[in-house]
Amino acid sequence: MWLWLACSGGNSVELVTEEPVDSEVPVVDDTGTEKVPGVPQHVPVFWVELEGSIPTGEKADGTLAIIRPTTDDHDDVEDDPRLLEVPIGIEVHGSSSQGYPKQGYRIELRDEDGEDANHEILGLPKGSDFVLHAPYSDKTLIRNALAYQMARDVSPRWSVRTRFVELYDDGRYRGVYLLVERVRQDNDRVDIAENGTDGDITGGYIVRIEQHRNEGWDTERGTKIDYHYPRYEDITGEQDAYLKAWFEEFEAALSADDFASTYDDWVVAEDWMDHFILNEMTHNIDAYRLSAYLYKDSEADGGRLHAGPVWDFDRAYGNVNYCDCENIEGFIIDDLTNCGEGYQFPYWWKRLLSDPAFQDALRCRYEEHRAGPLSDANIDAAIDEMVAELEHAEPRDHEKWETIGEYVDPNSYVGDSYTDEVEWLREWQHDRAAWLDANMPGTCN
Repeated sequence: MWLWLACSGGNSVELVTEEPVDSEVPVVDDTGTEKVPGVPQHVPVFWVELEGSIPTGEKADGTLAIIRPTTDDHDDVEDDPRLLEVPIGIEVHGSSSQGYPKQGYRIELRDEDGEDANHEILGLPKGSDFVLHAPYSDKTLIRNALAYQMARDVSPRWSVRTRFVELYDDGRYRGVYLLVERVRQDNDRVDIAENGTDGDITGGYIVRIEQHRNEGWDTERGTKIDYHYPRYEDITGEQDAYLKAWFEEFEAALSADDFASTYDDWVVAEDWMDHFILNEMTHNIDAYRLSAYLYKDSEADGGRLHAGPVWDFDRAYGNVNYCDCENIEGFIIDDLTNCGEGYQFPYWWKRLLSDPAFQDALRCRYEEHRAGPLSDANIDAAIDEMVAELEHAEPRDHEKWETIGEYVDPNSYVGDSYTDEVEWLREWQHDRAAWLDANMPGTCN
């Protein structure tokens, strides 16, 4: 069993053990809020005020108050204790999800002059840019949170941290959201060198495989790569030329007959294995081809390419009705080829997976994770923890959006109750893991 930090916003940050508390010292949660015996801790509220609607493509000015509810209901929640009040910019976030009535948002914390301002919110390290993910087609409300929890538990490197919140927009209830850290370069997130420091343009870099939904370029072998850090509008000509040349050399090395003896010079293989395992455990329809981040260290730090951090799992765990991804059988890397999507994968993955030594190491790493953080018992515990946290918030969300018992594209399953949705997810994950136990490539000796 995990013993988790008492997080007000959803997911634990680290494993802890419980110790006696000095009765003279106030007990606080990870937000710094005093916990009063007998007073329940509830999902925090994001109270947003702005003039007009929230736009797409540009940020509207507004204010954010983070509120600690003191009761199960939200009667007079606006008057409950406030953890933070801050100016913000806010805009609609997402791609296909923008078509849902419940939309996600991107928020930027600001100072009184309208400039970016870093704040610690809900126990997260200081930052100014966050996403409010809006679970809508995912009626469990927890798929993204669960996937990010799994990623944090298996990877020695940073994976996004999350907190459940309930959102109000100008007093209108918008439902349960997941506060998500954005993928960015800093010491508390993607901890790579600040590019250009002391004239070093070899790193760090963050890129995305995103089908050119953002600015990017095609390699000579046709791989579509998008800029992320430095941003397209900020990258210098010298940095751009270096980055493109590096990927050409990387792909040439992978294409060579002796690639199996050299790829460790180019990639951090363990990160690629974890990325593969997490996306295949969840049978993520978007794996490898959308929202697929990679980051490169500077040459002073080894100069190699990491796969990750993972991102976007609302259509994972069987919550999709195309390309066979609702099924427990099959690998993403194979299935999407059969339904016309395979061309969007960088060929890097199949090249690495063709190496028997990579397969064997992958198998060992998978078995290690299954014996620990990715065991059925641990995943069940994570599900139970999240569902318990949403005990009072979930009914409000589903009363607002009325999705329970209704098909929402691209659902493969429609349950009659919230419990049905959660238990279907649980059993699907058990069955998927059992299939991978029998079919993960390689042999672990």
